[in-house]
Amino acid sequence: MRRPATAARTPRGGACTVGALNTKGTAARSDDELATYSSKGPTWIDGIIKPDVAAPGNGIVSAAAPGGSLWADYPSLRAAGAGEDAYMRLSGTSMSAGVVSGAVALMLEANPRLRPAQVKLALQHTASFMPEVGLVGAGAGSLNGIASVRDI
Repeated sequence: MRRPATAARTPRGGACTVGALNTKGTAARSDDELATYSSKGPTWIDGIIKPDVAAPGNGIVSAAAPGGSLWADYPSLRAAGAGEDAYMRLSGTSMSAGVVSGAVALMLEANPRLRPAQVKLALQHTASFMPEVGLVGAGAGSLNGIASVRDI
């Protein structure tokens, strides 16, 4: 019989899974909530707890692709600009992943010798635990980008 997977048995360095937070448009972290669409809990197949961390992902303004279907089909999501300078307000874990990627870029700029497992550990170690959703909701917690750069 196969033993259930644990975080310690994930592939070395492996991917970093990211949940989405709704910051309610404020800078205060105290009102942040796990977004309703954010996946949570252990995976069905191998029982690995996901996400690893959570980051803002609701109503994020990001570069748009004016020729794309989102631009054409959802004009209400357009935030500013036009042409190559167009922006849209989007929500999803894909937006959260970009926030975490930015923190990782800063970490690697500060210490280019970091290995993937060290990056993931620093992100998790410095995250602010969210007891209201627990480990299966937001993983180690809400991303703290400043602390993750300082921690390395």
